[in-house]
Parts: sequence; structure tokens; C-alpha cells
Amino acid sequence: PISGSKMLKLTAVVLAATLCLCGLHAASAQTVRKYDRFSRIDVSISFKNGTGAVQKEAQFKPFVDGKAPGSLGALQVYSSFISLPSSVNADWYLDVTVGGVSITDAKDRKVKYFWDKNGEKFFVPYLTALVSLSEGQIAKVEWNFEDESTRCSCGSDSDCYENLYCGLGEQTCKDNYEKAGGEVDKPFDQKNGATNPCDLKVYLAFQGVTKDNQFCTSSNEMFSRFTQLGVGSIAKQIASRASHMAVDSKSELGG
Repeated sequence: PISGSKMLKLTAVVLAATLCLCGLHAASAQTVRKYDRFSRIDVSISFKNGTGAVQKEAQFKPFVDGKAPGSLGALQVYSSFISLPSSVNADWYLDVTVGGVSITDAKDRKVKYFWDKNGEKFFVPYLTALVSLSEGQIAKVEWNFEDESTRCSCGSDSDCYENLYCGLGEQTCKDNYEKAGGEVDKPFDQKNGATNPCDLKVYLAFQGVTKDNQFCTSSNEMFSRFTQLGVGSIAKQIASRASHMAVDSKSELGG
């Protein structure tokens, strides 16, 4: 027979274990969310140092699968071309978090916004993050680079970073901005809406099935548009805001 004191201790242990399990279930329920198509989703773009600590961060709230009927979401950090080279360490890398899920790369490649080569700075005019959904839940977020045969077709005054993506030279960034009507010393021209083609931009694409059993279509826009137009042409269109690739969101980096 179990004495009264032992029974009380045993009951306390069982109760504590039950509370612990309930707490785990509650935490899981809070962290797993299912998304409908065209609902809003929290996204952050951040710079991290070598230990993975966030140094600067910008917050966005775009639509799942973009705007109807389905298009890439464009997240731009205004004035980053002017402000970041002086405030961001060259060794810091980019991270994108969508709905609490951080971006991954199968080869653990680090993505940079700008880099130096032979005394000149190069800036990537855009990057693409692909979000995979399964019944509305985020299965994974990954960088999407163009096909190996075209990813380094950068053109003049450009450089291909780590054989992954093209970057435009600093002077080309300035020239394209001026042609669009902007002033180099001003991060954003409120009068004509010109934005610097080399400001940090991440295009957000979705694939898979949402909570309401709809298929995402924005991932269909990832390759042909960029490869066909070329990195320089895209930069010019972004600068003039003259195409359907208009920026959906804007933010500033804090930290």
C-alpha cells in the first residue's frame, strides 16, 4: 500500500507532467498557423552577423501569393543603397523570415546585398524568396536562384557573386536612378515616384496549396520574367516604376 504522503507526491508529479504536456500542446497550437490565399503574412528582412545575431531588420506585411489574381510580392527597403554601405558590415548576410519560418539553403550559401571587388561596390538589384505551402502551413522558405546557364549573364558593369546572382556596379545604379528622374543624394523622389534600382528588394513567391485549398500561382513568374528582361532592364523598370513589377511594400531597416 502507498502511504498518504507518497500518494500526494505521486499525484503532484502526475499533475506537473500533465501541465507540462498541456503547455507543449498549447505552444504548438500557437506557432502553427494556416494561411488563406491573399491573406496578410508577417515577413522580416534582416542582416545577420557571423554568429547569426540580427543586426538590422525591416518588417513587412504582404499578401500570400501577392495581389489577386496572383503575383510576386515586392518588398523594398527604401534608401538602403545610400545608407547601408556605411552602416552594414561587409561580412553580414541576409535572412528572410516568413510567418516565423527562416529562409534556408540546401548548400548553406550566404546571400549578400552588396560586395566589393577590385575597389568597386556591386549591388544585387533583387533577390527571390520562394515560400512552399502545404494545406496553408509554411513547409519551407528558400532562396530561388536562376538557372545555372543564365544566372551569371550579367552584362556590362556587373559582377556575378559566388556564381549565384548578378550585381550592378555602383555607378550604374546611380545612372539608372538619375535617368528615372531621381536625385542621387535623395533616397526616394516623392514627386515622380522614382526609386533607386539598387535599393534592397526581395521578391516573394508562393507555391503549393493554401488553407482554403487554392493553388498559389506567383511562383510561375520567377524565371521567365527575369531571364527574358535581364538584370539591367529590370533595374531600370524598377527605378522608373513603369511596369507591373511595382513595389508592394516599403520599410526601413532598424537596429
